[in-house]
Amino acid sequence: DIIFEDIDRAYLGEKLEKESYTGFDAALDEEQQMKEGKYKKAEKYYDSIFEGIETESLPMPDLNGKAPEKGYLEKTMGLKEEAILSYCEKLGVTPNILFTGLFGILMAKYSNAEYSLFSTNGRNDSRLENTVCMLVKTLPVYCKFDPKTTVQAYMAELSEQMLSSMANDIFPFSDICAKYGLNSDLTFAYQAELSDDYPIGDT
Repeated sequence: DIIFEDIDRAYLGEKLEKESYTGFDAALDEEQQMKEGKYKKAEKYYDSIFEGIETESLPMPDLNGKAPEKGYLEKTMGLKEEAILSYCEKLGVTPNILFTGLFGILMAKYSNAEYSLFSTNGRNDSRLENTVCMLVKTLPVYCKFDPKTTVQAYMAELSEQMLSSMANDIFPFSDICAKYGLNSDLTFAYQAELSDDYPIGDT
């Protein structure tokens, strides 16, 4: 969205603001964090979540004979934005956490398991809000939904996990996969804030 908004401003003759914090600045800061030992600290955090757990959360193959064909399935649901935001306020979470948590429950039910394990994207540095760069961090998500657990408690725990994972994203997803046997075969991306209609100038 940042690039399209700047293009629109340029066509309208508006002054464009220079980046106050660039992708190069972020890379230098990350290098400094590595020197300060934050990598090891982040590794211990991920140990507390993923060490010793079963990392396969997709259904095990149970069909013989001809291999099933892969396809595309889409389900459209009518949900009012006001209702979603109101429910998020009641739970004390963001829409991103709400839908990530729902995806986690759905995948657990689909796999007939008590948990689900998948990846998502996130970043936590507000200085990067208007920075144009490849900044996406892949994060692992572990959802365990006990039928006795309330939705509010489940969402609160997931929210805490996501915030902690973003705070420890100095430990890269590639290292997480190598150490704990995770993969990105199952990924959830919340993109409700992205638009597909960008006005350019007077058009």
